[in-house]
Amino acid sequence: MLEFSSLIVNLISSLADGSAPWFVYALIVLIPFSILIAIREAYCWFNKVNKVVNRLEKLDKRILALTNSINNLATEFAKQKQTKIKTEVLNPDSDKYDPAFFMDKDWTKK
Repeated sequence: MLEFSSLIVNLISSLADGSAPWFVYALIVLIPFSILIAIREAYCWFNKVNKVVNRLEKLDKRILALTNSINNLATEFAKQKQTKIKTEVLNPDSDKYDPAFFMDKDWTKK
């Protein structure tokens, strides 16, 4: 531990009098710069993930709304079809009464 602290003291004294090698000055500049770049990248990555999650949630809501509207349309169509069957086929007084509607569809097949 004593050697490390003496190395730091020597480095600081050599920086003060300007006799330090050029790579020491480069390290002094590059280390904080690389730390700032790493923090920035982590921040941008985190925000990008959040944006993607928000877009996926919006997309999920839109798909759910479309699915619900399609289901509602299908239900309405089925109700209209049943109403049409009840009014046209089940009414024997109408000219569209078809007794074959009630028969088995496969009665002609052997």
